Amino acid sequence: MSMHVRLAVIVFASAFFSCQPAVPPPSKPPQRTILLWSSGAPAFQLVAPEGYHIEASMGPDFSVHHLLPADAKDQEEELGIYVGNYPGLLLSQRRDRPRVSYAAGTVAGQRVTWSCWQDNPKHIVCETTTSGLVPESNESVRTILHLWVRAGSDREAAAYRRFAATQIVPVR
Repeated sequence: MSMHVRLAVIVFASAFFSCQPAVPPPSKPPQRTILLWSSGAPAFQLVAPEGYHIEASMGPDFSVHHLLPADAKDQEEELGIYVGNYPGLLLSQRRDRPRVSYAAGTVAGQRVTWSCWQDNPKHIVCETTTSGLVPESNESVRTILHLWVRAGSDREAAAYRRFAATQIVPVR
């Protein structure tokens, strides 16, 4: 084999093997937080979609979770979730009576009705509640999920309501 042929084979082989596709870096797993427990085991969790993060705080007998855009400087837009026995509904705390519209939806597989209103010129607020997601030992005091959405437009509010329908999932 001539020197030129050997050199051509070496150049071709090195070019072929060096052009293998780069392995993409492993993606960061989504942030998750447990919302409800059943019989000592996690039952439902909130999963942050890409571009969002979860902030949580614990009270003596409740928890509050906020699903926020990852680049949020404040809580201008959010999906909020209270998990406990005594939710404070936002609409009932208002002194005025805004015009309310209603939207059907689901949360953790249960049908819900969202109440939505213009909170101020910049924000639309929607809220709903659901319970009975897990068996409870004391049926007289049920665990309630109070969910609220704060958004800048109807379209953004609808997107956060879809998050409530798709991102609150059973733990498997």
